[in-house]
Amino acid sequence: MREQFCSLKIWVVCETKGGRTLPASLELIGEAAILAGGTDGNPESSVAAIFSSESCAGQEERLASEAAAAGACEAAFLKGKADGAANLADDGFFAREIATAAAKECPDIMLMAATALGRSVFPRTAALLGTGLTADCTALRLEEDGTLVQTRPAYGANLLAEVVCEHSRPQMATVRPGVFPLPSPRVEAVSVIRQIRTEAESPGIFRILSGIDLAGAAGADLADARVVVAGGKGVGSAEGFILLDRLATLLGGAVAASRSAVEAGYAPYARQVGQTGRTVRPELYIACGISGSIQHLAGMSGAGCVIAINADPDAPIFDHADYGIVGDLHGIIESMLSILKERAD
Repeated sequence: MREQFCSLKIWVVCETKGGRTLPASLELIGEAAILAGGTDGNPESSVAAIFSSESCAGQEERLASEAAAAGACEAAFLKGKADGAANLADDGFFAREIATAAAKECPDIMLMAATALGRSVFPRTAALLGTGLTADCTALRLEEDGTLVQTRPAYGANLLAEVVCEHSRPQMATVRPGVFPLPSPRVEAVSVIRQIRTEAESPGIFRILSGIDLAGAAGADLADARVVVAGGKGVGSAEGFILLDRLATLLGGAVAASRSAVEAGYAPYARQVGQTGRTVRPELYIACGISGSIQHLAGMSGAGCVIAINADPDAPIFDHADYGIVGDLHGIIESMLSILKERAD
């Protein structure tokens, strides 16, 4: 039997939008407060809301107030060596900030919502810290010694797996938004505001492209796009996605990516379509350099018409396409662009 713990330090890494804390982050703060309160009522146990200074400059008091109302004891703002505009676009920089701060302050548990940002940032953070991460959790509970038991669906959601990280710290998990209720506001709660200097530097792990913003491209809301131009690892480079963006723009559509393209650094996670990414149902789906794995097909199987472009005539994607083009995708897309421009003129 393990020794019973004396105190617990829980960090909730928060996401903001428009100067406000996302509900998914407030849900986690509320659950973290419940977990901390269950540690034999030890007053040394604490919950800290962690923010990136680059994303919330000038909003610190408001965010700290929101965090306190949800159950946090303090709000900490991470400050690295800044090029603010670049850092905001770089999930790798945020991961370095978190990892550097955690290495200094040694939290026992770190939680983040399983949003597009959380799914991009937290795996990198865990890798930098040399610890484990359980993704997309649906429940959390504590053992008497402070071990976090993390529950997540497994085997296509047919089973629920309980995961623990016994030998490494911090214990890290992303949690699906909406799993926990929004906490009732604690009206008189006050949160301590402090800054943690991390000395993290930009650029981070992934490249920031100049001349194209995939996260904000025209018609870039994948959920509503009638046309999706998706690239796989076969696109060959991050620059290759500029060509896809040009095609998507002419068609009034959105750019997407396969998991392998995202992992190669060609596109941000927010663009990922598949079992571990977004699900889309466009009228037209143009798959460029995508092999056609089962995981990717799960995210685009509802497309009305699928056009596949691939240099490999045996690529599985052709078995699921209405039209297939075998050849160099860059030359083919250039030809498509020329035809579309001629028609537009």
